[in-house]
Amino acid sequence: MDLITLINARKIIMQHSQEKLPMPLAYKFAKFLKETESDEAFYNEKFLEIVNQYRQRDENGNFVESDNGILLVASETEKCKEELKELGNTKVNLPNIRFSLHELSILKLSVQDIFILEELIEEK
Repeated sequence: MDLITLINARKIIMQHSQEKLPMPLAYKFAKFLKETESDEAFYNEKFLEIVNQYRQRDENGNFVESDNGILLVASETEKCKEELKELGNTKVNLPNIRFSLHELSILKLSVQDIFILEELIEEK
């Protein structure tokens, strides 16, 4: 599984983490989040390392920010994007947690959500 797919799956699950769900599904969501916590920490750490490497700095060496957020060195933007893409494409182990269509049927999910969760869904 690609690391970015795992990160996006975590986001989808987190969106539903405050909902009252059937106990078995809530338990699986909790186990999934716990099992993949270190993957997210790794992604966040590497993401910041890459972005900080290409961020604009002022004359004092401080990061330059804009109203829209982070400013990258213009000539390095493509290189930064490529490194972030490589990070996202990093292969990670598929988590041990799987969800059945029946379990997920109580959720309102988009087609995009299903594409992201597809590797975690078992059809029975």
